[in-house]
Amino acid sequence: MAGDKHTYFAQSIKGKIIIASVLGCFTLLLAWGITKVAFKQMLTAVEKISTPNDKLRLVNDNLKISKPFNREAILAQLKDAIKDEKFKIDENSLDYKIVDEQLYIEGLMVENHEPKSIGFTSGK
Repeated sequence: MAGDKHTYFAQSIKGKIIIASVLGCFTLLLAWGITKVAFKQMLTAVEKISTPNDKLRLVNDNLKISKPFNREAILAQLKDAIKDEKFKIDENSLDYKIVDEQLYIEGLMVENHEPKSIGFTSGK
């Protein structure tokens, strides 16, 4: 009788292992199918988004790439060209534009204000 219980227990373990293996394989196949469908949907969405717009094609044809220029060198040339003691160039207001391969610079000149007092004042 002890032998019968042992074989029944062994058969029960084998059955559980087989059922677990089949369920594991089914789960893997199901996950593979879901990811395959999800990636197909994602790729079609990316292709739909990345198709060029007809309106933007006209703009892209008109765009040109300008030659790089050094803003600091141009600013130094401007300072050398404008040697006025009363005014200075406001570097923050400068706007650089390239039109027909010609560089245009717009900006402001501000009046130099000499400090009225020298030194620090205390809050007391």
